[in-house]
Amino acid sequence: MLNRALRPALTLLPLSLLIFGCGTQRNAPQVIIPPGVHGLVHGGQQPVTGATIQLYAVGSAAEGSPASPLLSPAPSTDATGSFNITGTYTCPSPSTLVYIVATGGNPGLPAGSNNAALSLMAALGPCGNLSASTYIFMNELTTIATVYPLAPYMTSPSAIGAPSGEVEALTAAFVQAAQLVNTTSGTAPGTGVPAGTTVPIEQINTIGNILSVCINSAGGTAGDNSPCGNLFSLTTPQGLTPATDTSTALLHIANDPALNTAALYNLIPPQAPFQPSQPQTPPDLSVRLTVTSGFTASPTELDFAPTRINSTQVSQVITFTNNTAAPVGIDVATLNSDSLPLSGANPGDFKPASFPPGSNPNLQQCSTPILPGASCGIAYTFAPTGLGPRSAYLALKNSSANPVTWILMTGTGLEANAGPAYLNPTSLAFTAAGTPLTSTLTNSGTLPLTIDSVTISNDPTSGQPAFTQTNNCGNSLAPQATCTITVTALATAQPYSTGTLTVSDDAAPQGSGPQVLSLTYSNGFTGSVLINFGNRSIGTQGLSYFSFNPGYPQGFTLTLTGPDAADFSFLPSSSSQTSSCTTERLNPFCNGSIYFTPSALGLRTVTLNVNGTPYAGIIGTGIPTGIHFSASPSTIDFGTVVLGQTSSSSVVTVSNTGSAPLTLKAPVLSGLTPSAFTIVSNNCSTLAINATCTFTLTASPAQPAYRFANLTLADSTGAAQGTVSLKVLGTYPPPVANPAALNFAYTPLGTISAPQSFTVTSYNNDPINVTVIDGPVQPFILTQGNSCSHTPCQISVAYAPTAANTAPDDGNNSYDEILVTDLFSGQAFTVNLSGIWQQPASPQLRR
Repeated sequence: MLNRALRPALTLLPLSLLIFGCGTQRNAPQVIIPPGVHGLVHGGQQPVTGATIQLYAVGSAAEGSPASPLLSPAPSTDATGSFNITGTYTCPSPSTLVYIVATGGNPGLPAGSNNAALSLMAALGPCGNLSASTYIFMNELTTIATVYPLAPYMTSPSAIGAPSGEVEALTAAFVQAAQLVNTTSGTAPGTGVPAGTTVPIEQINTIGNILSVCINSAGGTAGDNSPCGNLFSLTTPQGLTPATDTSTALLHIANDPALNTAALYNLIPPQAPFQPSQPQTPPDLSVRLTVTSGFTASPTELDFAPTRINSTQVSQVITFTNNTAAPVGIDVATLNSDSLPLSGANPGDFKPASFPPGSNPNLQQCSTPILPGASCGIAYTFAPTGLGPRSAYLALKNSSANPVTWILMTGTGLEANAGPAYLNPTSLAFTAAGTPLTSTLTNSGTLPLTIDSVTISNDPTSGQPAFTQTNNCGNSLAPQATCTITVTALATAQPYSTGTLTVSDDAAPQGSGPQVLSLTYSNGFTGSVLINFGNRSIGTQGLSYFSFNPGYPQGFTLTLTGPDAADFSFLPSSSSQTSSCTTERLNPFCNGSIYFTPSALGLRTVTLNVNGTPYAGIIGTGIPTGIHFSASPSTIDFGTVVLGQTSSSSVVTVSNTGSAPLTLKAPVLSGLTPSAFTIVSNNCSTLAINATCTFTLTASPAQPAYRFANLTLADSTGAAQGTVSLKVLGTYPPPVANPAALNFAYTPLGTISAPQSFTVTSYNNDPINVTVIDGPVQPFILTQGNSCSHTPCQISVAYAPTAANTAPDDGNNSYDEILVTDLFSGQAFTVNLSGIWQQPASPQLRR
């Protein structure tokens, strides 16, 4: 069956008319072309001697109909691979499309040899364009340029044709052949390539290298393990007869480009004749012209470091950017699948993954559509399942000018033969700074364990390290040997800190490498930090409120203890009160306040005790005197907001944590999309020491995507600055239906009511689809279709109750809903339906 998907686009026709005239004129007078056409036949980079040359005029009976041979007798190539057409030949008309074929011959074999499987071609165009000065270079590349565009019209090298209704399309195919490869030089690209169009040179050369294995051999048949036999076997689609010549084998590839791609790629000889070629197994063996598009991917290749088998590399991100004027839809379903859409040699070695640490926080996971000017990302990781070079391709289908974006992924699989290895213990709990604890690393395997690093990641909430380590493990640990890792909690650690020690090594998967050691430091705390005052100038006083249930219904006493207890109190320093947390015998809840006045620089800590038992920690940091302030919260996520609507307001509180009065400049909104956010009110101007003020903000996204901005605050002297990160997700509004409910009057069983209609209006007049949610079980039916290509549009519904779709338990009523879905945004709305299928009882007259 001919592959119509390979037809060249008819948008090429203006160019075809420019080059080739007006197509094949069936009734035009015959034309006699004088002798002189000459050329050269090469297999790879060497001449083919004794090859038979035949010039064909395309058939006109049907697609793939027999072509007409024009040369009799047919000439042959000489010892240099050259040929000359010495006699005259007759074409049906000057515009008749012609092509040339070389078959058989000796591609550098011992004298007297002949490769009967050799078949090379070149598409020449209108017969009238040939002259005595025409020169033709036939090789594997001109064959590719001929077979791929002409595949829909070809059944064999001697059968290329099209009926009269497809002359323009066939002409366009000849134009594309000329663009792919130059028939004068036998190299890619060809001539007449439109501006902004790219010819896949590496792909064409790669396919040429595959063909050259058979071309430059003694021939063969499928199944004989010869170079040609392997080519013919691998290019045979299921149910078809294997090819017996290289042009037909190539036709099979063009019609099924994903067939045995890796095995065909592996046929390429070490000294491949055509360069540059694909350095990795391509996703398939198709030949695609690409055009310049504003929809781009960066990078176009992910190269992962060598990785142990069954280990996993840190993921890498591909960023897609839409610089076109229209939204670009992408095939999101394939991105969310572990099995699709990778192809190539080792698709199972590369997996979708989360963004790696340190990625751009404003870059969102790709969803559809990608709006003009927007970017999104996807991440993949490398987990080799075999040794040596590994590769695969991601094929992202999209609605841009290039419907498929290809991303190459590469890596190398290494042996995973060390270990297993383990740590004992797997956690260390510190109660005092400066006191070391140890864990032992054991290599229980039979091979040396290579240790890449021993690192500690500290509590991210701390501004400074909480733990340090030393070890005697070195770079390698012998089989059955152990080494010691010593960890110490630092004096600068917060009263409650966490961390993770990681041993990175080449332990086998059963050793669960890398090995992880959990670290905690609790200086009298039985829980986490209750209050963190943040930064405050020495000598200034900050206030924080707390509310908790210590679980003592009979009353309790609160005390503050620890090395910096003097910096914290329940009451302000100027107060004469003696209590700040009121308790009642039957009310165990405590609502109180804590004051913090740092007396020194750095972290200051205290433990809150309930009835003498440590309950939680309270911390703050002393900073130098001067102008300082804090803004809380530091991030605001407005959540999801429908386009055209405004979010609820969020408040930012600014506190003067310095030792001098503070004058703030007007706040500034900046970042990626500041227009999506609005400062509703601002009561911040001059702040006394310890005073607070607020900003109120809202979000009003104008695009259905994440919007980001920064609210920047600064004092008038430029001594202090703070930033609040803002985020909101804009979503399309759902369709609107008017009316939103349809009620059908009494309709007898077995009859259909008159239809009722509702009008749907979608955002941007998007196309919509409608579905009766429980249909066809329920008795409501759509009477005029279930979709609209644009809105506003009317949807008609009728009520058709029957004994099969009604039940007395429903109270003689039927209920259902119609789901109205915006096909572009996916937003949906429901219309309520109800109907009465049994006549209500008539009221009886009183006597």
